[in-house]
Amino acid sequence: MSDESQLQTITKDADSSLIILSAQSGLIARGRRDAVMRAATVEGDPEEVRSGMFSGWHAWDDVGDRSIEDVRADAERDDARHQNILAFHYLFGARRDLTEAARWYGKAADQGYARAQFNLGWMFDNKYLCALGMEQDYVAAASWYRKAADQGLAAAQFNLGTMYDTGEGVPLDYAEAVKWYRNAADQGLDKAQFNLGLKYNKGQSLARDFGEAAKWYREAANKGLAPAQFNLGLKYENGQGVARECVEAYMWMTLAIAHANDEDAQRYAAGRDRLVAKMSSAQIAEAQLLAARWYRNAADQGSLVAQFRLSALYESGEGVLQDYIQAYMWISLAISRLQTPEYAAMRENVAAKMSSAQIAEAQRLAREWKSVAKDNG
Repeated sequence: MSDESQLQTITKDADSSLIILSAQSGLIARGRRDAVMRAATVEGDPEEVRSGMFSGWHAWDDVGDRSIEDVRADAERDDARHQNILAFHYLFGARRDLTEAARWYGKAADQGYARAQFNLGWMFDNKYLCALGMEQDYVAAASWYRKAADQGLAAAQFNLGTMYDTGEGVPLDYAEAVKWYRNAADQGLDKAQFNLGLKYNKGQSLARDFGEAAKWYREAANKGLAPAQFNLGLKYENGQGVARECVEAYMWMTLAIAHANDEDAQRYAAGRDRLVAKMSSAQIAEAQLLAARWYRNAADQGSLVAQFRLSALYESGEGVLQDYIQAYMWISLAISRLQTPEYAAMRENVAAKMSSAQIAEAQRLAREWKSVAKDNG
């Protein structure tokens, strides 16, 4: 094993009615159980680990202001899109009815509607729904994923790839797993890009190639996927597929820590702490500056996590000049999209260090940023 994060298993994608599950570290697993990638502690190849945790996406369709009665009327007229929406309400609404959800997904799926095919596959794949009375059937799940995957749905391609990777519902076949990961990765799905990187890293069903592994890790890392960021950092630390560069390694590990859940963040921090022993204070400062620039770019593109993290950096002065106005502005932008006690407490803490004039300026900058972002679409 290595310190690298492992294969991510099935994701379920939330398109509007696509069930998307998030993965943490390891082989990124399918949505129903999101194979959380685990960072190991000894040298060697990554070990594929999956967790039993449910996270998820759902492929759903936006209904705008339409009432559920209007949706049902269209669904009963065999409109596949609205059948998919109605199924979503039965699956996740206040009056959950798994039988009705599966029935309406089935109606839309039988018409060839890819999102419904994916969602129906996800229902058969999800062991947590099984506990609520849904029959778990990996063969059926794989069959429906394949129908949606053949239509080009990236999340279905990824989930089907993980089924081949784990031998559930289909024969264990790493070559097929790689094929479907690549299809989804070429469409930009970060977890598929990460898993494809793992395959290159391990030489599983294709020639081992650290350069290709680093390339695909980077694709996913640039989208904010923590395990990919950590694994890319390890590549820079060890000089595998990229030039050995401690500054780049520290930067990517720092980003991974910020994007990971608490458990994985602790493992990633331990890896970064080991790296620090090889670095000078000037190198660490340079890496922090690079991380801050990455966050600024991501924040400008609307990343909620990046806006929150960038605010923290401006408050502390890590990698940037300490600037409470910028800190207040970025946390305010994050709050405008997601109100949480953590975000509110952070803004209050920053505001306590500011004058009323500084707060007003930060508010002005936030309004200006939102106006520009709106104009840019």
